[in-house]
Amino acid sequence: MNNFARHIAALDDSDRLLIAVSGGKDSMALLHLLSQQTIHVEVAHANFGLRGEESDGDEEFVKRSCKSLGVTCHIKRFDLQRDFPELGTQEAARNARYQWFRELLTERELTYITTAHHEGDQVESILQHFIRGAGPEGMVGMQALEGDLFRPLIHTPRASLLEYIDEQQIKFREDSTNATPHYTRNRVRHQLLPLLREFNPNFDETISRQSDLFLEGTQAIETCVDMDLKRWWNASEKSLNLDAISESLTPKHLILHLLSIHGFRPTHVEEVLKLADSQPGAKVEFDEKSIYRERDALVFRSDTTVQDQWVIQRLEDFDQSPLEAEIFNPAEVDLNQPHQAVFDADLLSYPLVLRPWKAGDRFQPLGMKGSQKLSDFLVQQKVAPGSKSGVLVLTSNDLICWVVPHRIDEKFKVRADTKKVLRIRALETL
Repeated sequence: MNNFARHIAALDDSDRLLIAVSGGKDSMALLHLLSQQTIHVEVAHANFGLRGEESDGDEEFVKRSCKSLGVTCHIKRFDLQRDFPELGTQEAARNARYQWFRELLTERELTYITTAHHEGDQVESILQHFIRGAGPEGMVGMQALEGDLFRPLIHTPRASLLEYIDEQQIKFREDSTNATPHYTRNRVRHQLLPLLREFNPNFDETISRQSDLFLEGTQAIETCVDMDLKRWWNASEKSLNLDAISESLTPKHLILHLLSIHGFRPTHVEEVLKLADSQPGAKVEFDEKSIYRERDALVFRSDTTVQDQWVIQRLEDFDQSPLEAEIFNPAEVDLNQPHQAVFDADLLSYPLVLRPWKAGDRFQPLGMKGSQKLSDFLVQQKVAPGSKSGVLVLTSNDLICWVVPHRIDEKFKVRADTKKVLRIRALETL
C-alpha cells in the first residue's frame, strides 16, 4: 500500500475528505484505511433504489459501519426517473451523485470527493476509451488528484486491496449487478481482461505505467497547441495561418483542436491537411460547416447563422437568451434541484455575457482550491470532442461564473450570509 501512503502524504493538514462509499469491497477498504489517518473524513452514500431491498440493505450497512468507526455519514435517496428522465440509468446515477457530493463539499466545507478507484479500475477505463476510439486524453485515464476528486488507491493493484480486506477482516456488501454482462465495463472486466492477462501477466501494471507517460505527452501537446494558437490563429477571422501546418511540432493536434472547438468531427483531420495543400479557393464541407483554403490561411466558417454571444444587461434580459433566471430569498430556493445553477446574486455584476468557451479560459470549479484551464475541466467531465464547441460560459466582469450546464465558479457560490439567490436554468435549446 506504498502508493496509497504516498498520495495521502501529498495532502495538506487542513484538507477534509468526503468518501464515496457504496458498501462494496473497494469503498469499504478505503473507508477503513482513511479512518486510521489523522485527516478529517466524512462519508456519502447514494441510494438509487435500483435493486430494491438490496439497495436498502447497502444503505443500512454503510450507516452501521460509519457508526462503528465514528465517522459522520450522509445518506440521500434519489428518484432518477423523476429527476433525470432524459438520461440513461448509469449516466443519471453518476450525474446525481456527483452533483450531491459537490453540494456536500460546500455545505460541510470539505476539500475533496474521495473515491476507491484502484489500478484495475484505471485499466478498465482506459480499455473502454481505447475501444471507443478516444484520443490521447482518453488514454491518460484517471489521476490521483484531479480538480475536486481524490483517488488515493489509483496506483494500488486490486490484489493488494483484496489482501488488505482479508487481513483486516473487513465486511462488505456484494452488488449483484457487477456480474451482469449488460454493462460494457463488466464485459471488459470478466471477458477481455482475463484474455489480455494471459498474454501479459503484468498487463494492469503496464497499462497504468503507460497512462502516466500519456499524461506527460498530452500536457506537452497542449502546451504546443497553445503556443501555435497564439502565433498563428486569428480568433476574430477564425483563420489559421498556413505556416502553422509546416512549422508546428504537432500540426495534427492543432487541427484536431480547431475542429473540436468549431463543432467539426475529429475524423476530418486528414481532409483538412489535404486542403492546406490545395489551391486557393478550395474548400471542404461537413454538414452545415465549411473550411476554406485562402491564399495564406484556412478559414473556418459556419453556413448557418449562430449567435456568438448574449449580453444580459438586467434580469429581464434573460428572456432573450437560452437561459431563464429568477431571484429568491435563500430560504425559498431548493439548492439540490438538478439542471440549475444558483449564485449569490450580490456577487454578480451586470452586464452578464453568455458566450462560447475559448482556448485559454480558466475558472475555479465549485469546491476546488485553485483555478483550472477550462479545456482540462471539459476533458475531466468527459465532454466529447465534437460537443466541446457547443459549451457556453456565463461571465461577470469577464470572469467565468458558470460553465453551462456543468459547474459554477467557487467565487460566486451561495454562502451562509447570502441575502439573495439568483437561480439560472439552461433551456432545452442549449
